[in-house]
Amino acid sequence: FHPSFKAWTFSVDPDEITEIEHSTDTGANSSLIVVKMKNGSSFLLSPNYPYHRKELYEALRLVNPKIKTPKNNWLFSYSK
Repeated sequence: FHPSFKAWTFSVDPDEITEIEHSTDTGANSSLIVVKMKNGSSFLLSPNYPYHRKELYEALRLVNPKIKTPKNNWLFSYSK
């Protein structure tokens, strides 16, 4: 739930999450956090909302140990 932007609000079953991926789009000069789902859909997490990514990822892995998460919670790979 994002209190200011409805577009950043969504609800998913953690069992349906396959991966969370970080990247930085150098062309758009923005960072992305993508939640990828089993059915091929994806959702964006707000990269600047005040939550602790490490704790979020640990909690998700508790309910679904198969979720792939970034090795470094603060490192975003580059894409063009």
